[in-house]
Amino acid sequence: MEVRHLHPESLAALLRDAPLAHAAWELLRTGEEIPPTSFEKTLAPRVTLERGGLRLLAGGSGEELAERAGEVARLAARHAARLLLRDRPALDRWALGQAAWKIAAASHREQTEERLAPWQRRLFLDFARRYARLEGRLVPGLFEWLVAGRGVADDNFAWELFDVLQSYPWQEREAEIPTVRVDGDELDLGTRRLRFRLRFRRAKRRPVAIPIRRRPRPEDPDDWLRAFEGGGLCSYPPEDLVVEEYGRHLATRARSLLAAESARSEPFVASLLDGVDLRETLRHRADDGRVWVQERGRVPGRAGAVVVIFDRDRPHAGAERFPFLMTWHGEHHQESDMAFYATDPGQQVVGPGILRATYGGFLLTHPPGRLWDPWRDPDYAFAREKAEVLLAAGIDYSLERLVVYVARQPPSARLTRHAARQGKRIVYLPLGSLSPATLRKVRVVHLLAGRDTRRIAKEYVW
Repeated sequence: MEVRHLHPESLAALLRDAPLAHAAWELLRTGEEIPPTSFEKTLAPRVTLERGGLRLLAGGSGEELAERAGEVARLAARHAARLLLRDRPALDRWALGQAAWKIAAASHREQTEERLAPWQRRLFLDFARRYARLEGRLVPGLFEWLVAGRGVADDNFAWELFDVLQSYPWQEREAEIPTVRVDGDELDLGTRRLRFRLRFRRAKRRPVAIPIRRRPRPEDPDDWLRAFEGGGLCSYPPEDLVVEEYGRHLATRARSLLAAESARSEPFVASLLDGVDLRETLRHRADDGRVWVQERGRVPGRAGAVVVIFDRDRPHAGAERFPFLMTWHGEHHQESDMAFYATDPGQQVVGPGILRATYGGFLLTHPPGRLWDPWRDPDYAFAREKAEVLLAAGIDYSLERLVVYVARQPPSARLTRHAARQGKRIVYLPLGSLSPATLRKVRVVHLLAGRDTRRIAKEYVW
């Protein structure tokens, strides 16, 4: 029988719990006062070498790593200490996870210049707690914390979290006896593997020739305005496709929302209904262990109109930001009728017979060829703002039961009653729940002076 010194990097593979938890407990059980620590010293050391435009990220020397492990252990012990009976300190695993997240998030930001959001921290703690419960444990261990960290962020953050959780300052890398590295698989301890796929930040990239399309400029600005003397306007077809596809996406999303609201789950008895409800099955696994099945909700009808309000542009808010009002019909059966209000396109002439504006809100209704100008319709004189005009018109012109309404605030009660009197329902989708990048893309509109302008529009639209 031979005695060997265990390398500190093998602690994580052999211990069921995180080495940091053992280190914090060793500090607490002595009963001595833990000295204050500096949070900056707990961050992963970084050596930056500027040479030929390249940046090298490394971890520092062995002494620096040992000093950092001690600072991490002391900070974790001070943060996670809780007093029990007879004023004896104990280790709070929930607080330990919070301390590990704080250190790992700061180290991750130092290495990658990426900031983690507060919702990721909340999801990390909640996921680790639930995962530990499924594993039959009261508190999360090293593996549960790492899986949760990689799930809410990425492998780079999971590595920083692992680097924090394996801190045990008293385990030297070398000793008087030979040092050995031991893997958990060699001892048949039921070790679970977790592979990290790290992404390294590169300060210098290979130069790539980027084709730049120069934006045309007129020799005489009046030449770009003469095309509008005829008075006819039309849309830009590629933008029409984007708006139409987005309208169909919103209609599908509204139907999915209604279906989810009316869905129900029950324990499996004789029929699988519409399939196994995995979420409810896992939720009740510890109680009865039965399989739960789900019956999907039935959506009452389809969406006949979609109203998207980016900005309500209330009259009492001062000068109008969106003074331009327009209505046009679809050119074929696959397009919708559209009414919208936007910024003044005359303030942004981008090409010969090409104007650019920004939507404040728009209405899409299908089939085309039915929408009369709601901005001049006396039936909507009761509307207090432009958003109410579009929603009221969407309710009236919708041939289906559902009307999709996207805005920052829900529709007013009187318009909801107006829809109910016609046997229709307004499905509200918060504007903040949609992709900001897609909203920026959909919100731009170009107006062309006649269909002939479409042949040259791609050279000027941006």
